[in-house]
Amino acid sequence: MNADANSNERVWLIVEDEPLVAMLVEDAIAELGLTASGPATRVDKALQLIEERTFAGAILDVNLAGEPVYPVATLLRERQIPFLFLTGYGEETIRGDFDKMLVVRKPFTVEQIQTAIRQLSA
Repeated sequence: MNADANSNERVWLIVEDEPLVAMLVEDAIAELGLTASGPATRVDKALQLIEERTFAGAILDVNLAGEPVYPVATLLRERQIPFLFLTGYGEETIRGDFDKMLVVRKPFTVEQIQTAIRQLSA
């Protein structure tokens, strides 16, 4: 494996349209010794990033300024990249084909994000 491939194993994509939430997630990722990429604030930008590189995982806000994040989740699932959803709504609002995915509710703590990342990385 080349160095770039190794570095991708530690990069997590953040898909979040709220700057303060994205910064909190980025801090949680950094504290684990991982690297954050993003935040992608729109679905099209997130899809572009996934096409351009490989990620160890992703953290997805369910609703990006009114746009559902499911096209991003679908592509991640197809590529077998682990991800979790962030939402300020209840887990029951997650689309049926993704209802078994890990969900972290807003507001959340850094520890909750880190625990979820560890679960996905195991």
